[in-house]
Amino acid sequence: MNGKKGSNIEISINIPSSMAKQLDQAGKKSSNGGGGFSFKAWVLNVWEFAKEDSNRVKFSLKVGLAVLLVSLLILFRAPYEVFGTNIIWSILTVAIMFEYTVGATFNRGFNRALGSLLAGILAIGVAQIALSSGHVAEPIIIGISIFIIGTITSFMKLWPTCAI
Repeated sequence: MNGKKGSNIEISINIPSSMAKQLDQAGKKSSNGGGGFSFKAWVLNVWEFAKEDSNRVKFSLKVGLAVLLVSLLILFRAPYEVFGTNIIWSILTVAIMFEYTVGATFNRGFNRALGSLLAGILAIGVAQIALSSGHVAEPIIIGISIFIIGTITSFMKLWPTCAI
């Protein structure tokens, strides 16, 4: 690698025995002249994954239906008159908010609502301070506040008891 003789680098990867068997079978299939991607093998893998827990399929169908309903709602003109073009964000919100259980969805929704409320209060406070400080200091105050808030929230996400 660096041009010197005798530099040996050894990398060892521990693979669970069940995964090693699957990798060996996949290697044998691809070395038998098939090579590349096998659609049939992929469908069988998806089918086996779905059979392990049918609740995964139900959950996926519920999320798909919710996104479809929100998307159809957006196609009507009435939401645009009330909310403007920001109604598009409702699709992303639905996809992000859904969790595997109802309780987890409510918990995430409460945390999101509380976070939005606190962020709105903080934004109003920073905007008032920035506007009252003059045109020269305004972008500096906004930039510093964005940096501080981004740093603190990123650090909090890494904290085990605060993980969202």
